Amino acid sequence: MRSSVLLVSVFLAGCVSPAQWTHPQLQGKANAADLATLATADCYAYAAGRAPAPQPVMGYMPTPAPTSYTTYGTASTYGNQTAFNATTYSSGGFASGFAAGSNAGASLGNAIVVSQARRRIKNISDACMRTQGWVDASTPEGKEELQSATPASAGAAKER
Repeated sequence: MRSSVLLVSVFLAGCVSPAQWTHPQLQGKANAADLATLATADCYAYAAGRAPAPQPVMGYMPTPAPTSYTTYGTASTYGNQTAFNATTYSSGGFASGFAAGSNAGASLGNAIVVSQARRRIKNISDACMRTQGWVDASTPEGKEELQSATPASAGAAKER
Protein backbone atom coordinates (compact mmCIF):
# COMPACT_ATOMS: atom_id res chain seq x y z
CA MET A 1 0.00 0.00 0.00
CA ARG A 2 2.75 2.42 0.95
CA SER A 3 4.69 1.73 -2.23
CA SER A 4 1.62 2.35 -4.39
CA VAL A 5 1.09 5.75 -2.72
CA LEU A 6 4.75 6.57 -3.35
CA LEU A 7 4.53 5.59 -7.01
CA VAL A 8 1.34 7.61 -7.54
CA SER A 9 2.94 10.68 -5.94
CA VAL A 10 6.06 10.25 -8.11
CA PHE A 11 3.94 10.10 -11.28
CA LEU A 12 1.73 13.03 -10.25
CA ALA A 13 4.75 15.19 -9.42
CA GLY A 14 5.16 15.81 -13.13
CA CYS A 15 1.60 17.14 -13.41
CA VAL A 16 2.30 20.46 -11.67
CA SER A 17 1.75 23.47 -13.91
CA PRO A 18 4.78 25.68 -14.48
CA ALA A 19 5.00 29.00 -12.67
CA GLN A 20 3.90 32.14 -14.50
CA TRP A 21 6.17 34.81 -13.06
CA THR A 22 4.95 38.41 -13.23
CA HIS A 23 6.37 41.52 -11.61
CA PRO A 24 3.79 44.05 -10.40
CA GLN A 25 5.96 46.97 -11.55
CA LEU A 26 6.40 45.51 -15.06
CA GLN A 27 2.77 44.75 -15.93
CA GLY A 28 1.95 45.94 -19.43
CA LYS A 29 5.57 46.57 -20.42
CA ALA A 30 6.80 45.08 -23.69
CA ASN A 31 9.95 43.48 -22.27
CA ALA A 32 8.31 41.98 -19.15
CA ALA A 33 8.44 38.44 -20.55
CA ASP A 34 12.14 38.79 -21.40
CA LEU A 35 12.92 40.11 -17.92
CA ALA A 36 10.96 37.23 -16.37
CA THR A 37 12.96 34.75 -18.46
CA LEU A 38 16.27 36.30 -17.39
CA ALA A 39 15.26 36.43 -13.72
CA THR A 40 14.08 32.81 -13.85
CA ALA A 41 17.37 31.71 -15.42
CA ASP A 42 19.39 33.63 -12.82
CA CYS A 43 17.40 32.14 -9.94
CA TYR A 44 17.57 28.64 -11.39
CA ALA A 45 21.35 28.88 -11.78
CA TYR A 46 21.62 30.14 -8.20
CA ALA A 47 19.39 27.32 -6.94
CA ALA A 48 21.27 24.64 -8.88
CA GLY A 49 24.48 25.79 -7.23
CA ARG A 50 22.96 25.91 -3.74
CA ALA A 51 21.07 22.59 -3.70
CA PRO A 52 23.19 19.55 -2.90
CA ALA A 53 23.79 17.16 -5.76
CA PRO A 54 21.76 13.95 -5.55
CA GLN A 55 23.63 11.00 -4.09
CA PRO A 56 22.82 7.57 -5.52
CA VAL A 57 20.91 5.28 -3.18
CA MET A 58 23.00 2.29 -4.11
CA GLY A 59 25.20 1.08 -6.90
CA TYR A 60 24.35 -1.48 -9.48
CA MET A 61 25.57 -5.05 -9.30
CA PRO A 62 26.69 -6.89 -12.39
CA THR A 63 24.35 -9.58 -13.63
CA PRO A 64 26.16 -12.93 -13.58
CA ALA A 65 26.87 -14.74 -16.81
CA PRO A 66 24.22 -17.26 -17.81
CA THR A 67 24.57 -20.69 -16.25
CA SER A 68 22.61 -22.58 -18.90
CA TYR A 69 21.07 -22.19 -22.34
CA THR A 70 17.91 -23.66 -23.80
CA THR A 71 17.33 -23.77 -27.55
CA TYR A 72 13.99 -24.31 -29.26
CA GLY A 73 13.80 -24.67 -32.99
CA THR A 74 12.16 -26.00 -36.11
CA ALA A 75 13.86 -27.95 -38.85
CA SER A 76 12.36 -27.71 -42.33
CA THR A 77 13.35 -29.84 -45.30
CA TYR A 78 12.54 -29.09 -48.92
CA GLY A 79 14.14 -31.52 -51.31
CA ASN A 80 17.80 -31.69 -50.45
CA GLN A 81 17.69 -28.29 -48.64
CA THR A 82 17.32 -28.22 -44.84
CA ALA A 83 16.77 -25.08 -42.77
CA PHE A 84 16.83 -24.75 -39.01
CA ASN A 85 15.14 -21.77 -37.34
CA ALA A 86 15.93 -21.55 -33.63
CA THR A 87 15.66 -19.31 -30.60
CA THR A 88 18.04 -19.64 -27.65
CA TYR A 89 17.19 -18.50 -24.13
CA SER A 90 19.73 -18.08 -21.38
CA SER A 91 19.09 -18.75 -17.73
CA GLY A 92 21.19 -17.20 -15.00
CA GLY A 93 19.56 -18.91 -12.06
CA PHE A 94 18.83 -17.28 -8.71
CA ALA A 95 21.86 -14.95 -8.73
CA SER A 96 20.88 -13.44 -12.06
CA GLY A 97 17.28 -12.84 -10.95
CA PHE A 98 18.45 -11.36 -7.65
CA ALA A 99 20.85 -8.99 -9.42
CA ALA A 100 18.17 -7.91 -11.91
CA GLY A 101 15.68 -7.24 -9.10
CA SER A 102 18.27 -5.37 -7.06
CA ASN A 103 19.19 -3.22 -10.06
CA ALA A 104 15.50 -2.41 -10.67
CA GLY A 105 15.17 -1.34 -7.03
CA ALA A 106 18.30 0.80 -7.30
CA SER A 107 16.92 2.48 -10.43
CA LEU A 108 13.67 3.34 -8.65
CA GLY A 109 15.50 4.60 -5.57
CA ASN A 110 17.84 6.75 -7.64
CA ALA A 111 14.90 8.18 -9.61
CA ILE A 112 13.27 9.23 -6.33
CA VAL A 113 16.50 10.87 -5.13
CA VAL A 114 16.83 12.82 -8.40
CA SER A 115 13.17 13.89 -8.16
CA GLN A 116 13.75 15.17 -4.62
CA ALA A 117 16.83 17.11 -5.77
CA ARG A 118 14.81 18.71 -8.59
CA ARG A 119 12.11 19.68 -6.07
CA ARG A 120 14.75 21.32 -3.82
CA ILE A 121 16.12 23.28 -6.79
CA LYS A 122 12.60 24.42 -7.74
CA ASN A 123 11.82 25.49 -4.16
CA ILE A 124 15.05 27.51 -3.91
CA SER A 125 14.51 29.02 -7.37
CA ASP A 126 10.92 30.01 -6.49
CA ALA A 127 12.07 31.59 -3.23
CA CYS A 128 14.73 33.54 -5.15
CA MET A 129 12.09 34.88 -7.57
CA ARG A 130 9.79 35.92 -4.71
CA THR A 131 12.58 37.77 -2.90
CA GLN A 132 13.18 39.79 -6.08
CA GLY A 133 9.53 40.89 -6.19
CA TRP A 134 8.23 38.42 -8.78
CA VAL A 135 4.78 36.91 -8.24
CA ASP A 136 3.62 33.50 -9.47
CA ALA A 137 0.38 34.34 -11.28
CA SER A 138 -0.55 30.65 -11.62
CA THR A 139 -1.40 30.39 -7.89
CA PRO A 140 -4.44 31.88 -6.11
CA GLU A 141 -2.13 33.78 -3.74
CA GLY A 142 -0.20 35.24 -6.68
CA LYS A 143 -3.39 36.32 -8.47
CA GLU A 144 -4.61 38.01 -5.31
CA GLU A 145 -1.27 39.78 -4.82
CA LEU A 146 -1.27 41.01 -8.42
CA GLN A 147 -4.83 42.34 -8.10
CA SER A 148 -3.93 44.24 -4.96
CA ALA A 149 -0.82 45.69 -6.65
CA THR A 150 -2.52 47.08 -9.77
CA PRO A 151 -2.05 50.82 -10.37
CA ALA A 152 -5.80 51.51 -10.03
CA SER A 153 -5.97 49.99 -6.56
CA ALA A 154 -2.74 51.75 -5.58
CA GLY A 155 -4.21 55.10 -6.60
CA ALA A 156 -7.39 54.37 -4.66
CA ALA A 157 -5.32 53.54 -1.58
CA LYS A 158 -3.50 56.91 -1.84
CA GLU A 159 -6.79 58.82 -1.98
CA ARG A 160 -7.96 57.38 1.33
